[in-house]
Order: sequence, then structure tokens, then C-alpha cells
Amino acid sequence: PTPGRVLKTEFQSKPRKECGADIPDDVQKVFVNIAFCSEIEEAKPSSGSENNGQKKGQAWSIPYSLTPGRVDVDKGLEDE
Repeated sequence: PTPGRVLKTEFQSKPRKECGADIPDDVQKVFVNIAFCSEIEEAKPSSGSENNGQKKGQAWSIPYSLTPGRVDVDKGLEDE
């Protein structure tokens, strides 16, 4: 993969554990790394949803690949 962008955000509230989220209580920040890879198809637009027989908007198919999350330390030496 070729590095692309990083999205940094933080939790306002943690997802519930029954939703399958196993996030340590002390984790506040979340970094989403976005990379590019020729083996992943490009995003493609498709026709929008129908409402009373009329098409509205545009839908996108966005192929992706995920790796398991991990707890790490950011540049400011704070837990992510």
C-alpha cells in the first residue's frame, strides 16, 4: 500500500461492548490511516435510490480492506 492520509478523531462516548467493540477504557483518540493499493478496486458511483419512482442522489460503491485495530502512542506520547 501507498500511504495517503490520516484522519484523527476522538470518542465522545465509547461504543458498547455488546456491539463487538473491545476498546480499552483509557483510549480517547482514534487515528484512521488511509492508504492506496492497486489491488483494491476504485470507488464507483451508481444510480441513487428511488423515491416515488424518481431517482434521488447518487450512491457509491467503495471497496476497502481493513486490518485489526491496535493501541499505540501518538507523537505527543499520549495513548491513542
